[in-house]
Amino acid sequence: MLTDAPLHKRQDMVGAHVSKELRPIVGRRSLRIKSGHVGKIMRGEHKGKEGKITRVALKPRKVYMEGVMAKKADGKEVPLAISPSNIMITRLESEKPKKGAQPKV
Repeated sequence: MLTDAPLHKRQDMVGAHVSKELRPIVGRRSLRIKSGHVGKIMRGEHKGKEGKITRVALKPRKVYMEGVMAKKADGKEVPLAISPSNIMITRLESEKPKKGAQPKV
């Protein structure tokens, strides 16, 4: 069952479509969402908003973006949890060199 999946398998479940401009570069139609990627909301009340992914929560399978907030009854604003299926990745996170990796020639 999906609700019983361990965290290392839930990573595959937190994926999103890739924009048409990015597909030739990446060579894939969809990717796992990582914090640092830039995405655009495709469905719902916040449709069209674009922002940086700040957090990916694997347990509830939700994503949080900069600038997308929900207002509580007492007036406070909290980050809004978004389903990854409603997001399209428009720009990838800048790749940091991995520790011990050899530079490409």
